[in-house]
Amino acid sequence: MKKCLIVLLAYGFLLSGTVLALEIQFPGEQGFFIGEEMTYTISDSSNKQLINQGGILTFGPTKVIIDNTQYYDCVFEYTSGTAHFFIQIDKTSQAALLKGFTFAKTKITLTPTVKMLAYPLITDKKWSENTNVVAENVELPDMPPLGTLEMQQATVASKVTASSLRVPAGYFNNSLMVESKFDGKVMGQIPLTLVQRTWVNEKNIWLKIYFELNFFSKIIPLFGIELTALPVTPVQSATYLPIIWGKLKKI
Repeated sequence: MKKCLIVLLAYGFLLSGTVLALEIQFPGEQGFFIGEEMTYTISDSSNKQLINQGGILTFGPTKVIIDNTQYYDCVFEYTSGTAHFFIQIDKTSQAALLKGFTFAKTKITLTPTVKMLAYPLITDKKWSENTNVVAENVELPDMPPLGTLEMQQATVASKVTASSLRVPAGYFNNSLMVESKFDGKVMGQIPLTLVQRTWVNEKNIWLKIYFELNFFSKIIPLFGIELTALPVTPVQSATYLPIIWGKLKKI
């Protein structure tokens, strides 16, 4: 009854023109659609030949062991290769933890893991942590091969914002974007920022994942994929509520 009241009040504010925010609760492991295939297209890449290649992303169900810990191997198989996102679903902290990712020849490893998505997701939520970043075989346009870059004790600052987004699957005017900025120095003194942005809809489906480097005062897209089509078969919805900038949570 209490939950219904929150939804009805929020809907009333929507009709009156007040801006709504979205809250996505922790959906449990199955809320990440383990083993279900979804189609995506490469929207950004440091290798221009990969852009617009389509493929299938599957969240597990295969797991891999990295540093004695199991992670879901989220595989994106596209026309000319594969990309991998290594993710752990931590029920205790109610978060999706990112260990690293690979695409083309590039491999990025985070030690310890960082919170890619910290639930509940709600507008203006922030969190921070530290990690060591190792980026191997980084290939950037118009630059010689960089080899391996290491950022020790990089500061990771994450924030959730409300977002409208257009991807091949359609226009989504009620989604959340989680941006994480990894700030540190490589080679002891050169500032470098790794940025990750993840857009999710109310069903916890990834609409877009994007990575970039801010290096030598340049913004360099590393890799990004966008949802091509919503699943044909209905997927289990995550638990969420529309709310008025968090004010109705205490009702």
